[in-house]
Amino acid sequence: IMSLASQVLSIDGTAVLVAQANGMPLEVHLHSASGALYLGASGVTSATGYRMDNGDKAVFTVPDGSSLYAVSASGTQTLYVLTAIL
Repeated sequence: IMSLASQVLSIDGTAVLVAQANGMPLEVHLHSASGALYLGASGVTSATGYRMDNGDKAVFTVPDGSSLYAVSASGTQTLYVLTAIL
């Protein structure tokens, strides 16, 4: 049985937890709805993260025991998230 969850996150200069896989891997659908965001592990920065620009969409698989975080280099940005437990 696939379980879905959705959320809208405000991403600023502090890393925000986007998805955390506990027991099962996750498929995470992301839509950046404002300025640039950077994705990565808990210590992600604008210098080390995967960049998503305004309007970008991406799908990631988060393995069991792993987490995905986002941070903004400037201001507060909006990130739409749809998570499916695989």
